[in-house]
Amino acid sequence: MVSLGVLLVEDEAVQALALEQALRDLGHRVLGLAGDGRQACELCRQLRPDLVLMDIGLPGMDGIEAARVMSLERPLPVVLITAHADRRFLERARRANVHSYLLKPVETAVLGPAMDLAHHNFTRESELRREVTDLRESLHARKVLARAQGLLMDQHHIGEQEALRRLREMAQVRGLELVQAAQEVLGAQQPLRPPRRG
Repeated sequence: MVSLGVLLVEDEAVQALALEQALRDLGHRVLGLAGDGRQACELCRQLRPDLVLMDIGLPGMDGIEAARVMSLERPLPVVLITAHADRRFLERARRANVHSYLLKPVETAVLGPAMDLAHHNFTRESELRREVTDLRESLHARKVLARAQGLLMDQHHIGEQEALRRLREMAQVRGLELVQAAQEVLGAQQPLRPPRRG
């Protein structure tokens, strides 16, 4: 089990103390305690917790709305605590990117696994999002490079390898990444003259 920095959001003092003790017993660190949704969002910005454990029934902004705001600002795993979970609650929780929920009264034996699973799933989702972003960027870079090579091939009546060699040389001379050199060629739409020999 990973030790997490947790923001605890609970407006009832007795419940807050019980949950705080349960979190400590599980080996987690309570970074802060908020009593309402707005305060929770502010503390989330300041403390940057690994996970938020939050009651849904909060004064002012409820737990689901607070989870939605947190998710928009900086995605993180949120576990909600609720007295009941009807279809409307579940739909709102899904739209707010809530990762799990627990029914009251919360038992330590259930709290630990729910938090671990929420954190694990969130971490995996984040890794997948990064992989997708990296693949998109790689694909975009390949397209830019191919278009720049094609432009040089047409302008200079040269082969693919020679066009690539010229792009690499341009990148090296100007201190650019290869894709940046390709973007310059496409942006300028001007011939890239071969370097002078000797």
